[in-house]
Amino acid sequence: MKIKAAVTPGQGKDFIIEEIDLAAPKTNEVLVKIVATGVCHTDAVARDADIAPLPAVLGHEGSGIIEEVGEGVTRLKKGDHVVLSFAHCGHCENYLTGHPTVCETFNDLNFWGMNDDYSHRLLKDGKPLSTFIGQSSFGTFAVAHERNVVKVDKDVDLALLGPFGCGIQTGAGTVLNSIKPEFGSTIAIYGAGAVGSWFKYDNGSKNSRP
Repeated sequence: MKIKAAVTPGQGKDFIIEEIDLAAPKTNEVLVKIVATGVCHTDAVARDADIAPLPAVLGHEGSGIIEEVGEGVTRLKKGDHVVLSFAHCGHCENYLTGHPTVCETFNDLNFWGMNDDYSHRLLKDGKPLSTFIGQSSFGTFAVAHERNVVKVDKDVDLALLGPFGCGIQTGAGTVLNSIKPEFGSTIAIYGAGAVGSWFKYDNGSKNSRP
């Protein structure tokens, strides 16, 4: 299908809004109409530094509505509201023990620009564009594996949820899973991005919020 996307043509180059081709979802994949996307510092790094092959469609904090589901998808359906996140394999030891963020093929799936079968789902004039972090949310539509799609309540504004795909889960995960503040303790998070702006933690306080 034809979509519009912000294409990064080369290192340090400005985004260009272009019409490109997006392949239909394969087995266990879903097509998402993007409603909103966060802009993470990692997207800027990918544009300006050599961490992913270019040209590419960047973006990895997408939120939207399921438009189509591929064969084998069981827990999502058309019309579901979702947030997209990073890709992981679903079968390595780290994943099976509850640590998908350190999936053994994390870099391959998220930064090499290809699907796990080495195909490309994004094309411009027949030439491949790299996918970024399992989604490429800087477009009107994105395809992602159902593993890295999280269903959310329809009464929550999707425009606010994109950063949960990376920035907010990074901040919340760091505090709750690594720092693990004890009851009654207070910490401060500094920063202008999603981690600093969205996460305030005062354990035991009614004002605590992720």
